[in-house]
Amino acid sequence: MAEASDGGGKRRQDVILIGPIGTGKSTVGKLLAEGLGLPQVAMDFVRFGYYEEIGYDEDLADEIERREGFAGKYRYWKLFEIDAVERILAEHRDCVIDFGGGHSVYEDDALFERARRALAPYDNVVLLLPSPDLDESVRLLRERHGAPIVDHDLDFDEHFVKHHSNHDLATMTVYTKDKTPEQTCEEILPRLQRSPAWDVSLEARPSTLERANARYAAGKLANARGEYEQAQRLIEESLSVRHRLGTKRQVAESLQELGDVAKNQGEYARARTTLAQSLELRRQLDTAPDIARTLHLLGMVAREELDFRTAGDWFEQALSVWRDLGRKKPVAGVLAMVGESAREQGDYARAAAALEECLALHEEAENRWAIAATHCAQGDLALARAEYVLAQARYEESLRLGRELKDQRASARALEGLAGLAAAQGQVERALRFGGAITALRGSKPRSRVEQALVDRWLQPARQQLDEQASAAAWAAGEAMSLEEATHYALEASG
Repeated sequence: MAEASDGGGKRRQDVILIGPIGTGKSTVGKLLAEGLGLPQVAMDFVRFGYYEEIGYDEDLADEIERREGFAGKYRYWKLFEIDAVERILAEHRDCVIDFGGGHSVYEDDALFERARRALAPYDNVVLLLPSPDLDESVRLLRERHGAPIVDHDLDFDEHFVKHHSNHDLATMTVYTKDKTPEQTCEEILPRLQRSPAWDVSLEARPSTLERANARYAAGKLANARGEYEQAQRLIEESLSVRHRLGTKRQVAESLQELGDVAKNQGEYARARTTLAQSLELRRQLDTAPDIARTLHLLGMVAREELDFRTAGDWFEQALSVWRDLGRKKPVAGVLAMVGESAREQGDYARAAAALEECLALHEEAENRWAIAATHCAQGDLALARAEYVLAQARYEESLRLGRELKDQRASARALEGLAGLAAAQGQVERALRFGGAITALRGSKPRSRVEQALVDRWLQPARQQLDEQASAAAWAAGEAMSLEEATHYALEASG
């Protein structure tokens, strides 16, 4: 990699992790950040914010994908990806940054030159690959993914492994075959060029906007991982600096993420207060997409409190903003929440209209995962209206799609609906078998308060209708089922 200066000729010792999808960049990045006492900044958690600031159109991206496949969408992303690389490097210092798989691969020579110039000042650009044998690397990545990532004759595993970009941009390459993430981290640490600043505690370093941005990104990542106390601490630190510097947009950003952390911790009053502050700033700045996102999050807080009237009001406001922007994908997402809120209030006509429009948008986008979820929501509505034949048809269609997509979570959600339907029709043993199967499929993943409320409506009454021994036997029979067996059991009655 060519030598270059950073402003006045200074070298940069931040750690940049690059490499194909599935090489463990985020996991190794977390371990390196912990070992060095530095924040971690994940490109995947900040990139779309950067994209949107320079005109990224999500609906256009989806349209390109429908016409040209994911390979076409990948090509559309490239101009936005290089801008995100330049932005993340400019805004974050003294940290560990893990790139997305495509952020270090550029087929266009001009874009590659921008990436080379952006990364030239950095001493620690670490390429992660499974093996020095590139063909073996491709094979191992395919095994990790379960199947090749191929679209329109573009094999992404092979492309990302063998394209010159990663190899030319890296200052070191580390191979991960037969190593744990901890062992990979231990191999990288002694090879790093270290900054003297790393020996100073984070608290003793200057409270700059760059440091606040890094803390915010690390807090956002911790929130996504369920590390809520760490997330709260990091984001509050970022908020303090951003407040002092008067950067309204970033203050609103920190407040919104704090509100989401509070929601995830079950502290709903704090979540509402924090999000209301964020919304006020968003409206002062008149940034419509950010306003819509904050409105949606306020709706999610009310939803977790099972206050569906308030949730519905927030969701309708968010829907109005997205409609004005002409953004079909977020419109579809909010319509699902509008439908649920209306159903829970007994406004079945509004629920049906919202879900029909939601389904039409997902079908237009050919989003089969979202189609499966919407069929489930329509099944819930039909069940609430005691339209049992329609409910069964919707749940079974969702289950078939889940099976085709090999999506265990979607299948479990459809089985929950069928369990509620069986209980409503007096098929108590069948309902409890479904309950046991769902428990086995979900594992330790907890339900949200809304999901749990829906299950409790049928589960407790069903258990009370059988004696304890019969109830336990039905549940155990369900737990012993594989996903395929549970799916067959669910669909056998309808042929």
